[in-house]
Amino acid sequence: MSDNELKKGIQLYLQGDAEMAIEMLDRYLKNNDDINGQAHYYKGLAYYDIGEFAEAIESLQKAIKINPLYSQYHYRLGIAYSRMFQHYEAIKSLEEAIKLNRRNNRARFLLGTVFFEIGEMDRAIEIFKSITATNPLHSTAKYYYALCCYYLGKGDEAIELLKSLININPQFIDAYVKLVDILIKEGKVEEAKKVVLSGIENGIKSLEYLKRYSDYLINCKSKKDEEEFIEEIKRRLDDREFLNKIIEVLNDTKKIKEEVGYAS
Repeated sequence: MSDNELKKGIQLYLQGDAEMAIEMLDRYLKNNDDINGQAHYYKGLAYYDIGEFAEAIESLQKAIKINPLYSQYHYRLGIAYSRMFQHYEAIKSLEEAIKLNRRNNRARFLLGTVFFEIGEMDRAIEIFKSITATNPLHSTAKYYYALCCYYLGKGDEAIELLKSLININPQFIDAYVKLVDILIKEGKVEEAKKVVLSGIENGIKSLEYLKRYSDYLINCKSKKDEEEFIEEIKRRLDDREFLNKIIEVLNDTKKIKEEVGYAS
């Protein structure tokens, strides 16, 4: 009967019923030793899924105490620590996960993001560079690699990485957003315009990206450039509803420029 409780608890978790899974796994643990840490592990995952991160950490720690050589236990503990913003504990857990299993690429990627979050760009860039070297199609790793380059003062390298990312994954919205931001900050306004227009062709319609149309327009040097940009958008965009939103935003931007004296 006890083994059935363990299996049922795991099954409940896999079916998405985290609270019932916790109840069943607690019932199992009350009367049985958790020989390989599996019950505590799934209990930790269930707590994590319902947002009880402190309880998740406690359960995962118990699983690791029982079975310290299983990489996945350390990886999931690292995730829980990162959600609690306990970055250095997360780093320790993730490094242990990688030590136990060099092929745990999820742990490696998450470790890179934790280093990025705490501003350790040199360590983060090493990880993302390594991931993209072995898996050039890992879009998110390439994106973080580009961000690290930019924050380390390697603007040209960041630009090339973001362009490459867009070629690989034309629907990666954040790559367009960041690329336009960097190009404008670097004074490469015409190149930014090309990226904005390529986003239109690739169907990028997020509200976040919509702001980049305004960013470009603000940096236009003349009213003629502004009008040419707007006409180019009209020619390329078939979605009339989204086009109307763009035109409304751009017209508002033009008014603001005129009021503060940017327009020539």
